[in-house]
Amino acid sequence: MRISKTGLIKAIQIRSGQVNGIPVTISIMDFKFMGGSMGFVVSEKITRMVEYVTNQLLPLILVCSSGGARMQKRS
Repeated sequence: MRISKTGLIKAIQIRSGQVNGIPVTISIMDFKFMGGSMGFVVSEKITRMVEYVTNQLLPLILVCSSGGARMQKRS
């Protein structure tokens, strides 16, 4: 299911590729997706990504844009 406003299905996108022939893993959070909300699913994805790049000895590019833990909290 895609979110109609952003077209995204998750708050974080993770991809592997190359920069100048060097393999890298890149992760980008989109603030338009619930303010870059960092719930347990996003946290788990980041943790697994860090474990993967550590084991594979790959560089990691991580672009964070989280609105913080209180974004969805009501008064």
